[in-house]
Parts: sequence; C-alpha cells; structure tokens
Amino acid sequence: MIIRAKFLIPSAERFIENGAVAIQDGVIAAVGDYHAVSRTAVGPARDLGEAVLMPGLVNAHTHLELSGLKGVAPFQGSFPDWLMRVRAARNAHILADLRDWSREGVAESIAAGSTTVGDFTQTRASIDSVRTSGLRAVVFLETVGFPPGLAFRRAFKVSWALWWARASELVQMAVAPHAPYSVSENLYQRLSRISHKNHLLFSTHINESREEIDLFEHGTGGFREMLVQKGFMHDGWKPPGACPVRHLDSLGLFDADSVLIHCNYLSDGDLQIIASRRAGVVYCPRSHAFFGHVDHPFEKLLAMGVPVGLGTDSLASNETLSILDEMRFVAAHCPKTSPQTIVRMATELGAKVLHMQDHIGRLDTGLRADLSVIALPAFTKDPFQALMDKSARPVYTMVAGRALYDFSSPTW
Repeated sequence: MIIRAKFLIPSAERFIENGAVAIQDGVIAAVGDYHAVSRTAVGPARDLGEAVLMPGLVNAHTHLELSGLKGVAPFQGSFPDWLMRVRAARNAHILADLRDWSREGVAESIAAGSTTVGDFTQTRASIDSVRTSGLRAVVFLETVGFPPGLAFRRAFKVSWALWWARASELVQMAVAPHAPYSVSENLYQRLSRISHKNHLLFSTHINESREEIDLFEHGTGGFREMLVQKGFMHDGWKPPGACPVRHLDSLGLFDADSVLIHCNYLSDGDLQIIASRRAGVVYCPRSHAFFGHVDHPFEKLLAMGVPVGLGTDSLASNETLSILDEMRFVAAHCPKTSPQTIVRMATELGAKVLHMQDHIGRLDTGLRADLSVIALPAFTKDPFQALMDKSARPVYTMVAGRALYDFSSPTW
C-alpha cells in the first residue's frame, strides 16, 4: 500500500512536498515524492491530504498504569509529599483498575500519534494492555526496595517477571530500579547484573528533585523524613556526599545501555559523566513544569552528543499522553530550540534512547513502517513549524504496517 500526504518528513533534516511511503509486509519499501514512489510500488494509495506524514512519535517515558490518577494529587511544594499521595491513591485501587487505566492510556497514546512507548510499571498491570495493543514498546519493570534486606527477593521477582513476560517482536522488556531514594545500592547492583546478563536496557529516575539531591549530598530533607516515617531508613545508612548521578556512576551502573529519566538538576560534572557513559536521557517537559523545576539542561546535553528523547510521564503530573503536546510546550518555552530539533527529539532521538534507531525513528527504505500522520493548518508552507501549532492534530497512526488509529473524516 501507499500512504500519501501534502508533506513528508522522512527525517528531522528535511521535508518533501507531495510525499509518500510505500509499505510492504510491515516494512518501508519506498519513500519520497509521490509520483516517484507510485512508479516503483504497487497497491492501493491512501491520500491523507493537508497533513504531514512523519516517523512515528516516541513517548520514551510514561506510566500507563497511573492513567486514572489525573488531578488526584496537586503539587503543593514538596516532591516527596506528592509522591506519597500518588502512591496512596494508586494503592487504594485494585489491580483490575490499573489494568483498565492501562488500556485507557494505550488508547489515548495511539490516538495522540504515538507508535512507541517506554512504559514503566511497578505492578505489571500494563503488560497485557501494551502487548495486545499493536504498539511498539519497551516495558520497564520498575522496582523499589530501599532496605538492603529486600534486595535478593526484589531482584528474584524481576528475574521471574522477565521470564514470565518475555519479549516479542513489538514489545521488549527492560529493568528499572525506580530511584536512588527508593532503591538500595545492593538492589541497584543486582538489577544491573540482571540487565547485563539478559542484554536489556537499564533505567532509573535520577536527579529529579532538589530533595533527592539533598538526601544524597547531606542526608537531609523531605526524602529522609519520608524514609524514616515509613520505617525504610536503616540505621547504617549514611549519605554518600555526592549527588545521585555521581554516586551511582561510582558504583559502575551507567553505560550505553542506561536510560536516565528526568535529570532535571545537573552540574557540569554530571553532564560530563552522562556524555562519557553514552547514556540516554528522557526529558518530560510538561511534568517538569508541573513541579516548577528550574530550566532543564536538555540543550546542553544535546550539544554534548547525548540523545535526549521526550516523554509525557504519567497523568498524575500531566494533562495528556500526547508527545505532540510536549513538542508544542518546548517550542513555546524554549524559543532557541528549532522545530527540527524538537521533531528529532520526538522521533529519532527517542528511538535512539530506547535502542530502536536501527528500526524506527526515520522513514527510510528497509525500516519498520511506523508512522504518524498529523493534519496541519490550511496553507501551510513549513510543516516543521506547523506541527507546533495548536490546531495540528493526529489523524492516522501506523505500527509495523498496521493502522492502529484512522480518523476517517477529518475536517481540514
């Protein structure tokens, strides 16, 4: 089949007017000008009109199982307090609720043009929803356990879950110790060994808040109070005297298979560590703003060659699961960042962070037919700039040559 639109963005460097992609057996067979593509490909053509045909959007970090928690915990100045209120709200629901929320989150993601998600799950509630959706995904088995005595049992559960869930052509599994304030050094190291043994991605939330850094540099602040209150702070624990990035790196935990989530507060030394380890980073713009963090250092990371993808985080700290909305937010609040760079973060770099750059992230012959089609405002001349307009909207989502979303009656 052939998919055609007024504009084609094969990669973030250029666009083609009257572009098209030919698809055969879930793979891109030809890409370029429609007339050239139609001469080399056979099959029916679908013309999506005043729209841009582009690589599928990659939501590199989300928590689909929390999709029912929108608005339940407004931020009131303390990140540890917010986290505990979200945790309590989640724990007040049974697993069946979280499965329903996951299905809703999957449906919203597909309708928003996402073709790939990096989904983090503590309860494993989202695995079936992702697996049956047709989405491409990396499912990160998120694990907590600050007391050292929990490390063996928690690591064993992750090993068992990896065997039970197993990977498929579209869905890969990965390992994700939650965060430095919720995971012991022992558990981090055990999970790191599991990820290396199984050749899996290794991800963690890190340098996300001031309180997290205070805990590790000085042993003070809201996270210490939270750990003491919950009975998780064991008597022998002492602050390492270094921020989480530097401390975990000293344990040998970061390499090219690492996916570092948030990284909101980074010193120049932290930036150098991340770049030298060739780790990937995920920036969640609207969640970042929800908590009132300082400006994110994503532009510095990009300048150092670090792949930075975009994520929505969960609906507990965001309004939608739309990467297009994240792109618009960056365009509005970071005017020095070009639309082309923003598109690259949402496609190619997101794919690179999730180690899928050999299969997705661009529209090129031989790559998987994962694509998003976004309807644009009338009389558009520059599709990169038009994508940042609030009236642009997803109308077609395809993964591996299969249409998952088709808004068949657009009013352009």
